[in-house]
Amino acid sequence: MESHPRLNTTVVWSIFLVASAALPEAYTMIKTMPMKPNMVIWGAFLSACKVHSSVELGEIAAAEVTRLDPEDPWARVMMSSMYAKAQDWSGLARERREMNSLQMKKTPGCSSVELGGEVHEFVAGGQPASSAC
Repeated sequence: MESHPRLNTTVVWSIFLVASAALPEAYTMIKTMPMKPNMVIWGAFLSACKVHSSVELGEIAAAEVTRLDPEDPWARVMMSSMYAKAQDWSGLARERREMNSLQMKKTPGCSSVELGGEVHEFVAGGQPASSAC
C-alpha cells in the first residue's frame, strides 16, 4: 500500500484535534484536506463526536459515513446512542424508523474466552454464538 505523507500528516493533526476535544477545528481540517476524507477519517470523527456529545457534528459525520457505506448500520447506531444520551427522543425515533425501513440490524457484540484449552463464545442478548466471533 502506497503511503501519502500529506494524508498521514492531516490524519495525525485531525486525531490530535479530536483528542483535545477541538471538534470544530478538526471538522474544518477534514473539510479542507487536499484529498477526499475516507471512511476511517469520518468514522474516527464520528466516534469523537460521540465521546464529546457533539450531536450536530456527529450528524454530519454520520451522513458522510453512511454516504460512503450505505449498507453498514454503524453510523446510525452511533447516532441513535447519541440521541438517547442527549434525550433527543424524536431524533432517536427517526433513526430507528429509518433503520427499520431499510431492514438494518445492528450486529450483536461477541466475545470469546479460552478456558482449559476450550474456546467459549458469548453473544450479546444471549443469542447462540456463531464461529464469526
